[in-house]
Parts: sequence; C-alpha cells; structure tokens
Amino acid sequence: MDLERFIHLYEIKSRAILEQSENQEIMEVNNLGFIAVLMFLAIPTAFLLIPYVKTASASSGSN
Repeated sequence: MDLERFIHLYEIKSRAILEQSENQEIMEVNNLGFIAVLMFLAIPTAFLLIPYVKTASASSGSN
C-alpha cells in the first residue's frame, strides 16, 4: 500500500518537474566563470598533491 502511494507521488512530482522545465529556458553559463572555477580547484590541488607525491616517493625509497 505504501509502495503504491510512493509511486503515485513520484509520478505527480515527475510530471510537475517536466511541466516546469518546458516553461523555463536553460540557464546560460559564462565560459570564463567555468575556467575560473576549474583553476580555483586545480591549482590548490596541484600545490598539495605535488609535495605529497614527492614525500611519499622519498619515504618509500628510503625503506
């Protein structure tokens, strides 16, 4: 009984989302913003990852 109610509610929700998406346009994304986010994630990751790899390789080489 609960499963049938859940499926019914899911169908109603999916229909509402579909109707809403048909009325709205897709939001545009700024290419420079996308590049800035990639750099914001990649540069600090590289600065943390490079010393870790050097330390890990040096400690495994000495053992």
